Amino acid sequence: MSRNLRIVFPDVIYHIGARGYEKNHIFREDKEKQHFLDILKSASKQYGFLIHAYAIMGNHYHILAEIPGSCLSRAMHYINMRYAKHYNTRHNRKGYVFERRYKAFVIQKGEAVKRQVQYIHMNPLRAGLEKKLGEYRWTSHKEYINPGAKGTAYSDYVLSLFGVDFKASVPEYERYMSTAR
Repeated sequence: MSRNLRIVFPDVIYHIGARGYEKNHIFREDKEKQHFLDILKSASKQYGFLIHAYAIMGNHYHILAEIPGSCLSRAMHYINMRYAKHYNTRHNRKGYVFERRYKAFVIQKGEAVKRQVQYIHMNPLRAGLEKKLGEYRWTSHKEYINPGAKGTAYSDYVLSLFGVDFKASVPEYERYMSTAR
């Protein structure tokens, strides 16, 4: 049975995610999470997309990205295949790493983007990987509260939704994050 065609829209924001095969952990160590982050940065440069937020969990990942043109499939193939090859080589195994093809949902710009960033950054807290927001190292949250820091995520657009002035937008972002349940 063939897969349904994925309809791709140019220049929109997507919430993208994939999970480990049979829900297994695919990011066992910090080295693997860093390697995935390096692949993500490389793909961002190669395919020209902006990463607005990310969370790398034990058995899945979330990416909020603005993808130009119709390169979503090529970029995700690059990311997932590179990581799967690395993972299989590192663990001396063969076979699937990801459960199925990645999921990608179009996110309307504005308030919906704020909610997605909140969902992504709160994921480790809800999973019990941190007791306080920001303790878990593998999200882009730290790049939002330190907008001058060089990182993987491009926080400017999302922070602009909280105010014109970055000095005011960071506290507003933090307040917004504290309202999550």
